[in-house]
Amino acid sequence: MFGVLLGAMLSQQSAWASVPALVVSNTVKVASLMAAGQAAGVVSVKVAALTEGVVEAMFVTKIKAALVVVLILGFVATGTTIFASRMAAGQDDKKPAAEKPVEPAAKQAEKLPEKKEKKEGFTAWGKEVEGGGLHMGKEVDGLQAGLGFRPGEKRSYSHGETVTLVVRVRNVGKKDVTFKYIPAYFFDSPPPVTDGEGKAAPKLRLPTDGHEGEYNPKELTLVPGQEIELAEVKLELRPESESGKKTVQTLYGTGKFQIHYERLMYSSGRLDIGSILSKLATGKLELEVKEAEKLPEKK
Repeated sequence: MFGVLLGAMLSQQSAWASVPALVVSNTVKVASLMAAGQAAGVVSVKVAALTEGVVEAMFVTKIKAALVVVLILGFVATGTTIFASRMAAGQDDKKPAAEKPVEPAAKQAEKLPEKKEKKEGFTAWGKEVEGGGLHMGKEVDGLQAGLGFRPGEKRSYSHGETVTLVVRVRNVGKKDVTFKYIPAYFFDSPPPVTDGEGKAAPKLRLPTDGHEGEYNPKELTLVPGQEIELAEVKLELRPESESGKKTVQTLYGTGKFQIHYERLMYSSGRLDIGSILSKLATGKLELEVKEAEKLPEKK
C-alpha cells in the first residue's frame, strides 16, 4: 500500500514538472504585475487576463495528475483481485477430494459378488441293528453310521465311469464314544445291492489286498459332533452284458440301485472284536446308473 501511495506522489510531482515554461514565466509576470498593481492600488485588464490563463493551466495540470493517480489505483486493485482469486483457486485445488457418500448397506449387498454355494457330501445315515434284525433306531450309544458320496459327487452315472462311495460314522450324542473296527471288513463283507424293483443284484466283489494291516483292529474316539470316514469303496460301472466276466469292484446293469451295509463289523467268529459297529447299519444309498451315450458315427 505504501508503494502505491509513493507512486501516486511521484506521478503528481512529474505532472507538475511537465507544466510548460511559458506558463511558469507568465505566472512570474502576473505575480510581479499584481505586486506592482497592488502598490499602485489598481490591477490592469491585461494582468487579470493573464492571471485567468495561468489559473486554467494549473487546473488542467491538476486534473491530469488526479486522473493518473486514479488509473494507477484502478490497475493496482484489479491486479490484487486477480492475484487473490488465483491464490484461492490454488488452495481449492489442494483441498482433499470430497468423500463419496456411503451407500446404504442394502445397496452394497446387492453389488457384492454372489458366494458360490458350498457343496457338501451326501450320506444315507443308518438304522440300529439289534438281535440280528433291523430296527428304526438312528444311533447306538451316540454313534451313527452312513454310506454316501463325497462333496459334488452325488449325481447320475453312466457305464464306463467309476463311482466312489464312503463309509462314515458320527457322534450324535453328548459324550465321547470309543470303538474298534477292522479295516478289511468293509471289503471282505461288501454291501448288498438291490435294483429299482427291490430285487437282489449280483453280489459285489471287492479286493482286500493292498490294505496295510487290514485285519489288525484299530481304535478310535469321537467327540460329540465329530464325523469321520472309515473306508472308501470304488465301483466300476459296466453293462449287464459283461456280468459273466465276474470282475471285482464292478457293478453291472442300469437303473436305480440301492446299496447299504447291514452291519459295519463282525458280530461272531474269530474276528468278532466286540465293536459297537456290529450293531450299526448304514442307510440305503441310491445310485442311478445309465447306459453310456453313443457317439455320433464318423462319416
